[in-house]
Amino acid sequence: MRGGRRNLALSPAARATASSTLSGFAIHRVEHLHDGWFGNPASWIAAQLPAWAELDLGEVQRIGEVRLGNDHRGEYSDRGATRLRILTATNHAADSNAGNWRAVAHHDGEPLRSEKVFAFAPTPARWVRVELLA
Repeated sequence: MRGGRRNLALSPAARATASSTLSGFAIHRVEHLHDGWFGNPASWIAAQLPAWAELDLGEVQRIGEVRLGNDHRGEYSDRGATRLRILTATNHAADSNAGNWRAVAHHDGEPLRSEKVFAFAPTPARWVRVELLA
């Protein structure tokens, strides 16, 4: 809990999926997207961009922020997303341009370093998707 809020990503019902995973590196796994650990040994890296990572919260929740972490230890400078968007949905469609996906936040600028909080108006969501565009 942070500030009286639950980390829904750590819920036993939460399940992560991703568009791809960098092959040849067993440490970069989808499971690391929401295990609560950070650092290179507990990370996920997409095979190529654009890519997406998605969390199924197990049921519709009301969310108002997403926290993304990237290399909290500051060991690598080649892994910071410069453009991304965060989408939510209450019904799932594999294509983010279909279904009821709703963009709630975006980033377009300096590479993401450490942790960034994306706050937005509280919205119902079962799925949270981060699309890595650049």
